[in-house]
Amino acid sequence: MTRILVVGCGSIGQRHIRMFRELGGTELAAVDPVEAKRDEVRAKYGLRALYRDLDDVPAGTVDGVFICTPPKFHVAQALQALEHRVPVLVEKPLSKSLSGVEELGARAAAAGVPVGVSYNLRYLPQLERAKAVLEEGRLGRVLCARLECAINFPAGRPDYARIYFASLDLGGGVVLDNSHELDYLQWLLGDAASVMCMLDRRSDMEIETEDVALMLLRLHSGVLVDYATNCFQLNRARGLEVVGSEWTLATDQVANTLALVRGEEREELAYQCDQNYSYREQDRNFLAVLRGAGTFRTPLEQATRTLKLCMAAKESAATGRRVELD
Repeated sequence: MTRILVVGCGSIGQRHIRMFRELGGTELAAVDPVEAKRDEVRAKYGLRALYRDLDDVPAGTVDGVFICTPPKFHVAQALQALEHRVPVLVEKPLSKSLSGVEELGARAAAAGVPVGVSYNLRYLPQLERAKAVLEEGRLGRVLCARLECAINFPAGRPDYARIYFASLDLGGGVVLDNSHELDYLQWLLGDAASVMCMLDRRSDMEIETEDVALMLLRLHSGVLVDYATNCFQLNRARGLEVVGSEWTLATDQVANTLALVRGEEREELAYQCDQNYSYREQDRNFLAVLRGAGTFRTPLEQATRTLKLCMAAKESAATGRRVELD
């Protein structure tokens, strides 16, 4: 049995507990400072090893740690988890700031412990296929791209005002929460070199964070990308379009499709994915890492680049200027 410690028993922590139980072959334990949350997990999933703090977990009792708390706590808890010298997976985003991230990378490297970040959209089959198409060069020379992520947060999380998304201090807001797109963009097309951004709070939601952001990025390859994201749109939309000199590639992360278009020609693939598909495949990959048979699809280094891009976007919005990335 692979022993996994889930840190944080909120919505996302419980989702992963369900995924690991479904995949089987695991022995689960959990950490949460709130007694009522520990009692809930004990009653719903039958977990017996429940702790108030990471420091309470006995040495040698876990094979891997999954951090599922608000972004504010990710880095400090990942540093604590490294004391167990087992692989660590951190929910996205990596953090709410760059503070401590360099230390985390250095300590993970010194300990020889792999650290990954939970950008699970990389496991969607249409994005896996998009990567293969791009690597094949079928689009020709990539000219530009556009990204969209629009969801209605109150519809999916009626308790939104009481969770981290509504709080600046905890690391909420669309720039960080919807950074999935910035992660897989750089996975597919390469790293960003600069960003210009405008963000605002436009809806009537009871939040102190931004609920809409518009970005214009230039990648190191020279490709220009525009990214629009909000968390109040009633019709959910999530997709990528890459325009090449020969073909245009379009993925739809709601319908789970991939299309290749050239004039009147069109090729389309549809994938059957339930809402847990990408979480399940990511957690399957985590188990492979713990068993020595895989590597993290989004390692710490790549997640750090995405976090730096998010911080640069926020800086651009605050200063009204384009921000260059290292």
